[in-house]
Amino acid sequence: NGQPQHLDLTLSRAKFDELTADLVEKTMVPSRQALQDAGLSAGDIDKVILVGGSTRIPAVQDAVKKLTGKDPFKGINPDECVA
Repeated sequence: NGQPQHLDLTLSRAKFDELTADLVEKTMVPSRQALQDAGLSAGDIDKVILVGGSTRIPAVQDAVKKLTGKDPFKGINPDECVA
């Protein structure tokens, strides 16, 4: 009908993580591929800077830490760090 639909519900972190787990894993595929294409290993990375609002999701940060062995750098605003 072209009218906005509004949704108001409470979503636990566990349920959110369950619903987004496949999406988080899909983002790790190109990350692993980029490392492989560059001929790098996780140990070659000095710092991980995440960009974009979705990188605030704890599961995304955990997946990056699992891949790289490093906590993502949090000294910049992920919404404003790409020129």
